[in-house]
Amino acid sequence: MLLTRCSIFSFISSNFTCIDCISVSTLRKLLDISRFMVVRQRSSCAASSWWSRMYSMIFFASGAIFFASISPASSSVQVVHNDMVETETTRGNVSRFAQALCHGDPILLEGPPGCGKTSMLRHVAHHLRSPPIVELHIDDQMDIKTLLGTYVCTDLPGEFNWQPGVLTQAVTAGRWVVIDDIDRAPFDVLSALTHLIENNTLVLPGETTPIKAASSFRLFATRTAGGRSGSAQISNFLDSFWVTVHVRPQQSDEVSEILKRRYSMPRSVSLRMVRTFFSVVETSKKFRGLRRVPTLRDLFEWGARIHRFQHVRSRIVSNEEEREEEEREWVLTLQEREGVVVEALDCFCRAPGKEEDRVALAHVVSKEWE
Repeated sequence: MLLTRCSIFSFISSNFTCIDCISVSTLRKLLDISRFMVVRQRSSCAASSWWSRMYSMIFFASGAIFFASISPASSSVQVVHNDMVETETTRGNVSRFAQALCHGDPILLEGPPGCGKTSMLRHVAHHLRSPPIVELHIDDQMDIKTLLGTYVCTDLPGEFNWQPGVLTQAVTAGRWVVIDDIDRAPFDVLSALTHLIENNTLVLPGETTPIKAASSFRLFATRTAGGRSGSAQISNFLDSFWVTVHVRPQQSDEVSEILKRRYSMPRSVSLRMVRTFFSVVETSKKFRGLRRVPTLRDLFEWGARIHRFQHVRSRIVSNEEEREEEEREWVLTLQEREGVVVEALDCFCRAPGKEEDRVALAHVVSKEWE
């Protein structure tokens, strides 16, 4: 079926629900034509405000995720090692994030620790070929000068030059900025962000002329669900200006599949690692004064170490049926088990401050792999 550019433009701008029936090759053509049509509509000033605020579209078809940037400004391709594994939960999280991304409002990613909030943002930004992401780790001791800038001494006595901060550089360069743990931000940081969101400008200390944000600038933040609630002022700030996207954690079977595909390990080993992880988490919750409970970050770090140091070596089999049979009955050697357990002890047993707690976690790990 032949579609004109105008009909494709109308189809894309009005309907996102029937994309699943389109083939992959047709979808790629739609992405290329839609990018052309958006630029054309912008140049003729006939595009709606919805198009003018929208920087990206994300389509899902044939079990794969395709991204296409439609920002009018050219942007450098961000080089990111992308090892994000697609699961049902991942598709849901990216879908909700895509819907929020179609609006111009700041986006707040909220979810439990280690659920992949920042990694999902990096993944989407990489496929959208966005400008390089600036990640800000803020706490209550953050100085506003670090974000906005300050005057610094030069080699000449009594001479000072203005040194812009990381946020100022990101605003003028049109980069994506993600603020981790925004609920920890101090008052002066919230004040600067409020003015930036309301007026799309940044006010520097001692300056009367504000800095206008570039057209490709986007603001994101993360917050840990179930963590500290923060002050009423922070809650009002987030509720008033931000669009919240709830990032759901992966299910246990999905975590096993991620380990298997990302680190090229047998399914039986990945399932065993997941059982070990949840046993460690349940045991850690019983400890008093523990600073933090292990998260999926620790589990994936464990998997990365096993892969990096090749603690579990691949076996070469002749055909697919034999490979599946080998995977079901995968038996680790004594040396392989020792390597796996040593890495697990280093990832999970270093957090507790008390020796008896570390010994208890070591017993949990060794029991799973004996």
